[in-house]
Amino acid sequence: MASRLEVSEAWLSRYLWLARLPDVIVEACSRRVTELKDCARSLRPMLSDAKANVLAEAAKIAARQQAAQAGQGTLIAVPTVLARLKEAAYGPRQPRETARIDSNLTMQQRGRKIRLEFSSDLSEDALRAAMDSFMRQHFGA
Repeated sequence: MASRLEVSEAWLSRYLWLARLPDVIVEACSRRVTELKDCARSLRPMLSDAKANVLAEAAKIAARQQAAQAGQGTLIAVPTVLARLKEAAYGPRQPRETARIDSNLTMQQRGRKIRLEFSSDLSEDALRAAMDSFMRQHFGA
């Protein structure tokens, strides 16, 4: 079919998958193909991980989108729709945990990622001392 249409198999596969999206997803995201295509790219893993939760949230969003199209309220933007569907699939985003390691170093942790922050004018010796403190606290070394 792809060769007869003179398109790549990947392109055809994406559009066939797009055509099989549940109606409630189409109504929640957008009726414009470009926005729907962007939305669908993000939805694929969500629909395989937590389809029931995603479809339930999409139904709520679709109802609001229909009301907005009828003049009652405003449309929900695609990024907001995606954020709500992602939360339905995976739960609320984990807040960052912030801890002060010492007076020069702050640690922020979200899930398995850690971000260390320090002043750019910190001396090398002070940074080494702060990092040593972090290593002792985090790894018990």
